[in-house]
Amino acid sequence: MEKEWRFSHSGGIQDYLMNRLQHNQSWYDEKQLLTHRTELSISSQAVFGLIYFVIMEQLKLGHTVLSLSDDKMIQGELNLTAWQSALVMPVITIIQESLNQQVNFQDLFCDIDQQHDFKSVKAYIGDVPKRLVDVFELVVHPPVSNAQKALYQQLIQWVLWFYYDSRYRLECSFERWVDEFSHHVLFGGVGSDRPIVYLYQGGRIHFWLHRSFYAEQKLLAYLHQISCVSVPSLVIDVNPKFNKEQLHAVHVMSHSALSIITGGPGTGKTFTVASVVKALLMTDNPNLALVAPTGKAAQRMKEALENSLGDNDESIKHLPEPMTIHRLLGIGKSGIPRHHATNPLPYELIIVDEASMLGVELAMWLLSAVKLGARLILLGDAYQLSAVDAGAVLADLCRLPQLQNVRAQLISSKRFDDGSGVGKLAKLINQPTQIAWKQFEGLICPENQLEFFDISAHNTKWFYDGLITPYKAYFDLAKQLKHSFYAMSKSEKIKAIAQLMTVFNQYRILTASHLSSCGDEMINKHIALNYQQNYLNHYMTNYHWYHGRPVMILKNRYDLGLYNGDIGICLQSGRHDNQLQVYFYDNNEIKSFNISVLGGDVVSTAYAMTIHKSQGSEFDKVAICFDKANERLLSKELIYTAVTRAKTSIEIYSTSQAILDAINKPTIRQTGLEILLEYYQDS
Repeated sequence: MEKEWRFSHSGGIQDYLMNRLQHNQSWYDEKQLLTHRTELSISSQAVFGLIYFVIMEQLKLGHTVLSLSDDKMIQGELNLTAWQSALVMPVITIIQESLNQQVNFQDLFCDIDQQHDFKSVKAYIGDVPKRLVDVFELVVHPPVSNAQKALYQQLIQWVLWFYYDSRYRLECSFERWVDEFSHHVLFGGVGSDRPIVYLYQGGRIHFWLHRSFYAEQKLLAYLHQISCVSVPSLVIDVNPKFNKEQLHAVHVMSHSALSIITGGPGTGKTFTVASVVKALLMTDNPNLALVAPTGKAAQRMKEALENSLGDNDESIKHLPEPMTIHRLLGIGKSGIPRHHATNPLPYELIIVDEASMLGVELAMWLLSAVKLGARLILLGDAYQLSAVDAGAVLADLCRLPQLQNVRAQLISSKRFDDGSGVGKLAKLINQPTQIAWKQFEGLICPENQLEFFDISAHNTKWFYDGLITPYKAYFDLAKQLKHSFYAMSKSEKIKAIAQLMTVFNQYRILTASHLSSCGDEMINKHIALNYQQNYLNHYMTNYHWYHGRPVMILKNRYDLGLYNGDIGICLQSGRHDNQLQVYFYDNNEIKSFNISVLGGDVVSTAYAMTIHKSQGSEFDKVAICFDKANERLLSKELIYTAVTRAKTSIEIYSTSQAILDAINKPTIRQTGLEILLEYYQDS
């Protein structure tokens, strides 16, 4: 009966898990080894498929947990309770957006309401999704693939079965629905190894994929383990320039195994940590690791430490080479770290910069590898963008009451004085209250070196031309080097590239995403074409390579000594136009590579870059671009991160509605650290 019914199969992981369960049970049944069978009823399959799909979609947005509350209030036209709506609306939205709003779920639910028995409901739900998708395929552009059709059919079936089952069998009872999971073979409580782990407490049920649950559970355990270890106090020479916040940070770092030091740009995080580094380097065993989520961020940390220590400080000679966290842990192509709880790292002090970029899984592996008695210092700006991966580790740690004694927050900024327009704008964005247009508009003026351009009032060419103008000094200098660079001596080349990089890094265009007319891909193409036409006399080179092209490394290439985020410039390296090399400048040295070594998967053009890629960078002037097409990505943290990349001036190319939406929409990632901490404290 019920068990004979089968869903449309889209080939997803949900199908694999359900099919594997059915296959294994059939095999054991044939061997007469089963005392009882565990059947996946239609409703059981639907609820598992639905929750699994929603969790996977949540993970893409950075959430690690799906939480539903016992809220019986009826919401919207679909006549669903709040908890029913919270589960199905993300799926309904995806279906409607994919099929051009063609699927009317209100009508579908009404049709189910009019069915008289289970048999007619089963026939209706078995037939309608395929017919709907086949019909709507004719009006959807671009065309829907067979795999997409199967997915949409399956999603519609899951939604309809969930609606019928929760409304009529369970009578919209949240308590009865929650009780179902204790008997579901694919769901398990805390400590289980089922595909989905759930926790019910205080009228809320929380769902994790097992992998996410494991990462958050272990992260909490390692945090507790490290923070509870007593370490000998470090004798630190306190800099007389330190303010009260910095003195407190030094005290925390010198007395605690775990330290969390947060603050915005210019608040002196690295300057403060330098005193601890110096104290360790002066010991007999200065075993120190400098790490960051990206190679470029790690390099910048070392440069900042060198500047903080000063050229005459002997301890500079003992500073280690910085590493990415992946390299520190020995994570290769397999994704499994070489260093972990049973093979810990040898370092006495590990400093992690740009900790806001840590996802929960990477943070878990990192903390697992810290040996007992070692110090771990996390540096970052809690107001910046969270990791690209799931989780918001730094922001979560800053909220946990148990870690407040090892946290120090630096507030006073030396980069932005009281008259700084950039500083005022960053402060406005971080306000916890709603920001009105007049408040934003009141800051925007040339005197504050803040300008806003409404792109809805102009055409795209005007918008792109405005973005190009600040690059004129760079284009002029690159053009001068075209036929002279190859003939220079090594020292002259170093000097020329250092100057070119300095000019290039005075300005950068930051975008919310790669796509749309405000995305970095379209902007980079337009600027490249404009430069070639106006400065290289319509000169076209080997494919997309040309003299003066700035590029950014997209992934770590340890074999080349290049790291994610590194910036290089392509220059003519011989008499002929097609003789091109890419040059990278670092610490008064240059490295060069033939363009054939750096393919499209290794580099991208770097006039414009996404705000995510800009984290940790500083530029004199920044142009920020986004529009309604980037609506889902816009957030207070995204705009704050972009604004704080600028030292002196900012140009914002957007619309008034988009900028207001962005600065009034904080990123709220649903994560499980606080949920699990409360659970373990109560149990």
